[in-house]
Amino acid sequence: MNPSGSTTFELADDHPMVDRQRVSLMLSLLFLLSAAALLGVELDWLEREQEVVWLTILGLACCLPIIIAWLSGGFDPFEPVYPIAAATFIYYVIMVVVLLDRNAVRVQGIDYRNDMPKVLLLALLALVSFYTAYYIGRRRAGPVARRVEWNDGDRSYVHRLALVLLGLFGSLFILWIIVGRIPLRSLWIFGEASYQAWLSEAEGAWVGYLFAAQESLPACALLLIATRRGRHWPPHLILLVVAITVLFAGLGVRARILLMAGSATVLYYLQRQKRPSAWQIALMAFVVVYAIAGAVGIYRGPERASVGDSAPALTAAVEKFIESSDIASPTAVYVHWVPVFGYDWGKSFLNLLVTPIPSALWPDKYLFFGKSPIEAFRPSGAMAAIFVEFYSGFGPVGIVLGMALVGWLCRRVYDAYRANPHDPLMQITLALLWAYLFHIYGRNSVTLIVYGCIYVFTPVYVARWLLARRRRARATRARQGVFYAT
Repeated sequence: MNPSGSTTFELADDHPMVDRQRVSLMLSLLFLLSAAALLGVELDWLEREQEVVWLTILGLACCLPIIIAWLSGGFDPFEPVYPIAAATFIYYVIMVVVLLDRNAVRVQGIDYRNDMPKVLLLALLALVSFYTAYYIGRRRAGPVARRVEWNDGDRSYVHRLALVLLGLFGSLFILWIIVGRIPLRSLWIFGEASYQAWLSEAEGAWVGYLFAAQESLPACALLLIATRRGRHWPPHLILLVVAITVLFAGLGVRARILLMAGSATVLYYLQRQKRPSAWQIALMAFVVVYAIAGAVGIYRGPERASVGDSAPALTAAVEKFIESSDIASPTAVYVHWVPVFGYDWGKSFLNLLVTPIPSALWPDKYLFFGKSPIEAFRPSGAMAAIFVEFYSGFGPVGIVLGMALVGWLCRRVYDAYRANPHDPLMQITLALLWAYLFHIYGRNSVTLIVYGCIYVFTPVYVARWLLARRRRARATRARQGVFYAT
């Protein structure tokens, strides 16, 4: 262990190895926190045996990746499996316990408490499907021949490209402000404007393409950080990360705050081939709950106009976190009404085809394939987990196939990183994926997820494509030089 408390990290042939004692400590902390949470509620609902059984099974399933890591002696907290397991544990174990204790499983006046066992069963099915594809698809690290070393020219080229991409996407976002005629004061979280005041104060047209450009800013910042000169992060890049985070806070988009702050933190450890200690992980979890989900959540609420005048109390932040983390209730809505109205057989997936068409040309494009009758029972803006989209489209089979696909994709990304852990672009890809999975899990819209991923990862893959072309051109010139020399 180094003086900073981080764990030195080295890739083994088949699994990253970290001290087993730290894994045991994390398991102990997890069970202690769960016990403390249970002791903090009345537990009157424990008389309902079905909820208790499924909560216990689902909770143990969420701990399975850590148990597997403990048994194998290898643990990497930045594996994509952990955000999925953590999100399931938060949304469908802890939050369900809180909702049942408060008897708060009601949506628009309808009590969905009797649907909770089925909700937990489907969450378990989704988690097991993800695990199956993720662990079965595990591959050994690729051969050394696949590892391409970066030279100073590559880093300088990608760094300049990142500056161009940052300017491009930043300009598109500024153009959104200009076209929408949005007052800058409505985007300043420390000012007097309330959450999303820019929606009501905007006097111009709404252009979603321009607004979505802000999702590419974190990747641009990470590209600049990963290709910097020297070991330490220069102050101007740290200020860039802080500025983007403050911008996202002003927009009220907490998932983007987590994307920027979380991916930057992960990249910090990946570049140093280290992993955070148990206390560092606990500190980051506290920051997520309090600063991101809590403090910014209070700013989003109607009871507070700004977070600039005083720090919100911890209890208020926790309450706001509970309020904003309730995706179990919307899930119960779908679980209750999907059997009544029937599956839509992928009709919602077809919105992927009409999304690129500007709303100015086709305002009702999302109504072309029809609107689900379940929307009438779901509050506007309330989201459920990603597996709900698969369930409403194709039933339990859809959950199995959809979550298996997600698990397979996550495995491919992680294996690509393990094949070349020193590649800055793979480090950035894994950092973005790890942070973005928390957002993906809580969105039951394939359209939002697919186009969100396109924006989030576009700068990285543009950089990879152009760098590959540059390397091929350089290799071609080298071969031609040898030919003419002979």
